[in-house]
Amino acid sequence: MSFTPAFGVPFVDPFTEVLSSGAALWSPAQIATVAWYDADDAATITESGGLVSAWADKSGNARTCSQGAGTNQPTYSLGNIQFGANDFFTMSALPTTYLLFMVGTPSASTAHRVPLSKNNGTHTMIIAITTSLLGSWQGSLKSSGYTWSPSSTDLVGVDCTLANIAMSLNAAAFVSTTATTVSREATFIGGANGALGFGGIKEMVFIPTSTSSGNKQKIEGYLAWKWGIQAKLPSGHPYEIYAP
Repeated sequence: MSFTPAFGVPFVDPFTEVLSSGAALWSPAQIATVAWYDADDAATITESGGLVSAWADKSGNARTCSQGAGTNQPTYSLGNIQFGANDFFTMSALPTTYLLFMVGTPSASTAHRVPLSKNNGTHTMIIAITTSLLGSWQGSLKSSGYTWSPSSTDLVGVDCTLANIAMSLNAAAFVSTTATTVSREATFIGGANGALGFGGIKEMVFIPTSTSSGNKQKIEGYLAWKWGIQAKLPSGHPYEIYAP
């Protein structure tokens, strides 16, 4: 889209212009990914009556998430998979190191909210019940210091490449927690066996540790623009103004 203001210099909106031109925007399909789950892609969702039994991996690595028990299946509407208490998927094994970028909306809850976990007592990512602090759980909360508020749709990064898990919120700097490598061995999406719901997950992109910093920023930009939260990107981010 473009227009010519009174002073005669045309203005072009880069994001709208790319869409109207028919050119494809950048997506994680253009790089190597470890696993990629997209609730906006109905073809990857196996559901019956709104209950989801499988969420297919778009990375090409066949890491499909599944849940055979109806009482533990999350619910689906286009663009969102909603995890209530006791809802979770079992995941195929991830590498021992990886990075995750995800967009989700935690629900208000009287319990901790868990989007990614290893087992009932160890959670790769958790939101604390009263403070909404984002961190990991390894015997106790290992906080990143970031707050992920209920009903707020945000972009979260989880770096499981270092001795301690680090996290970011809306593409701000990664902050290290004191959670060790034990917590990063995620095998469930949702709070498995712990009656810990999360809320809505829109997209999760797991990438290798070798991914360049430029491509990490492209993933942040892609997710932020796709899900309408680009205004939350920090000032100076390369995709603050336009989508990758």
